[in-house]
Amino acid sequence: REAESRGVASDRIHIAKVLGKKEHVARFQASHLFLDTFPYAAHTTCSEALYAGLPVITRPGQTFASRVAASLLTALGAVNHTCVRSEEDFSALAIALSKRDGALEALRGKVETLGRDSLLFKQEHWVASWDRLLCQLWELRAFNLTPRPVVATR
Repeated sequence: REAESRGVASDRIHIAKVLGKKEHVARFQASHLFLDTFPYAAHTTCSEALYAGLPVITRPGQTFASRVAASLLTALGAVNHTCVRSEEDFSALAIALSKRDGALEALRGKVETLGRDSLLFKQEHWVASWDRLLCQLWELRAFNLTPRPVVATR
């Protein structure tokens, strides 16, 4: 009822049942655009949407929880396309993309291409980086070195 009171037809909203991981990610193909929440941004769901090639619009805030989707878009190389600074920009971009012929399809194609080429979804790379980080931490501890930040490398 709330959606209809705001001009959104009820047949445009789908409450999905819980599915297995493969089926869950596959259903992103039925969507055109992922609208992130604020101030608590999507985490795993954003990763899954991007993995499926679904464009994500987000508005990062000042907290970690509000910046996760923006961080994922940055890692993917898509931050300049769909990361906005204000609520007004968020709405304007979503509306513009939905009204411009071919815009959502072009953006989905861009996200799919970036996803194929990005290290974000390359499991072997992620595991190797994690292994290097753990080795750096182990060396700090094993040799009683002064704690310092460790950085993942590509």
